[in-house]
Amino acid sequence: MNRKDVLLEQFLCCHKKSHWFVSFEKAEAGLTPEQALWKKSYSENSIWEIISHLVFWNKRFLNRFKNSENPKMEVIMRALLPI
Repeated sequence: MNRKDVLLEQFLCCHKKSHWFVSFEKAEAGLTPEQALWKKSYSENSIWEIISHLVFWNKRFLNRFKNSENPKMEVIMRALLPI
């Protein structure tokens, strides 16, 4: 099994198959945007924030795997910070 096959299998296991943890597909079924944005307190992360974090870093790692260039972190951080 090559690296690509291992990564694909891991992705499918986390997204579609429930093992010792519930799959993402099953966990987010029926979740509304309002529920995903909810936070018990300001210092905690919402489901939306956690997923956004994972998507951001997964895209960066995928670009590295495909030998594609990622935007520099300074550029990204400047875009996120208020002026």
